[in-house]
Amino acid sequence: MFSRRGRAGSPGRRGQRRRLPPQAMRVLLVSSGAMSVWLCSMPTTDYPSSWISRPVTCALGSIGSSTGQPNGERDAVERESFPAQKPAVAHKSAVTYGLRLSPAVPVQLRPFPYPYRAMLAICSDADHQTLRKFNEIHRFLNTTANTPYGHGLGLDVADSFFFYNGSNDRSVIDVGNIPLTQQLAYFRGTTGTPYAADAIDHFLRVGWMDSMHSYGDFSTQSGHDTRFHRRFAKVAHNVWQSRHAPFVSVWIDHGNTANVDNFGSRHLRPFFHYQQGAVTNSPYYHTDITREFGVRYMWSDFHSQQFGAKSVLSVVTLPDGQKMYGFSRYTNDGVTKDGAVHWLWSVKDLDAQLSIPHLRHLVQMNGYVVVAQHLASDSAKPCLPPDAVQSLRTLANWQAQGKILVARTSRLLAYNRAHQSIRYTVTEQAGQTTINIDSLDDPVFGKHVPCLTDLRGLTFYTAHPDRTSILCNGRTILPQMIVRNPSDGISPSIGVRWYRPYVKDASRTLPRVP
Repeated sequence: MFSRRGRAGSPGRRGQRRRLPPQAMRVLLVSSGAMSVWLCSMPTTDYPSSWISRPVTCALGSIGSSTGQPNGERDAVERESFPAQKPAVAHKSAVTYGLRLSPAVPVQLRPFPYPYRAMLAICSDADHQTLRKFNEIHRFLNTTANTPYGHGLGLDVADSFFFYNGSNDRSVIDVGNIPLTQQLAYFRGTTGTPYAADAIDHFLRVGWMDSMHSYGDFSTQSGHDTRFHRRFAKVAHNVWQSRHAPFVSVWIDHGNTANVDNFGSRHLRPFFHYQQGAVTNSPYYHTDITREFGVRYMWSDFHSQQFGAKSVLSVVTLPDGQKMYGFSRYTNDGVTKDGAVHWLWSVKDLDAQLSIPHLRHLVQMNGYVVVAQHLASDSAKPCLPPDAVQSLRTLANWQAQGKILVARTSRLLAYNRAHQSIRYTVTEQAGQTTINIDSLDDPVFGKHVPCLTDLRGLTFYTAHPDRTSILCNGRTILPQMIVRNPSDGISPSIGVRWYRPYVKDASRTLPRVP
């Protein structure tokens, strides 16, 4: 539960800055031959991770639209063929940021979608969340409607959810003396009977949620007993499939040591030995089931005081031998003299997290950051204190100025993964430049031809974007998905369109769910 991560009373942890591997780019050189345009429709959610190693016939041409499906994507199908072309001149492409383009290096991969220089996600844990608080907070964050905090910000911020509520804590979590037993969750308690499932399915589809906050709140007052068992994962998965619910690509560990379904940090230090979610001989083992939800990325309860990195991803080998992406979150501001972590992730800490020095540092380093939060942690009304509202408005202004792209956690991680594993070639012929994205050479899911969702936002510096085209595995992407940009001070660029903002009010209410 949230309270166990407070500034006092953290059970024996010490702060440690996590070093992540730098980004790497790999380039293949190929010659061009006969080319064809191949496009097909695609689902608007990511594919589950278990599909990645299989041959995938995926879309390269979903048309961006501000109408239609809730997340603003409309599918399209189109086919066309081109006659064979003469062999073109191939160039190795540079990836060092900030280099000037030259005839020898005609194309570079831009760090982020134009015009942004950094990317930030607010990754909020579901602790103490009620439907009232969730709606109020996300109407302000995600829409442009009038809210109790003023005009909405229209930011792309997604939250997390619990499947179960198995905590024995009796705290009051919302106005009206709402107890923790009525915390927002997919199921009622630990019964497997749907509780807020309809609302959570809806929020996942529109993008207001994108992360599992473990299988639920199983925090106990003692921290030594648990109600979790592998059967809870099986029930959740079976109900999930029967409801045709969207895939979820992000897992976030939760709570104290009674949350034995946590996983990913067991090998790091003795404290994390309680994590048994990936231990095959444990009654709490579940990662074989969890991957079927589509989970690709996991935060394993490991803290970080680093605000900004060239990559927030690392490859983690789990105790059962599976590999998964781990990701870091900014969680704390140093440690005390006795080694206790100074957690900085309450809603009252937002102004410190999103401080001007932090934002300026992130832009200067061209970095990523995932900011850990508990947006619904306050039981007061309104939920967000004035300094938190102001810091969020400042962040929205930095996005409006083209400095920091605010993206939901799953999109930031997907972009980070694609950017660091892309293989592409550059060819020139008759004054035309062609960038062919050959594959993603992924250390977790293997080398594969990317889908459109893998390519969203990837942008390339090129001197003449009007004479440059982007292919994927030799196949053309729909023109509607290509954007050509003026110079940002280094060079003009061309890229695959980032997601259009979805700013409609997607709030929902349910009877008997506070």
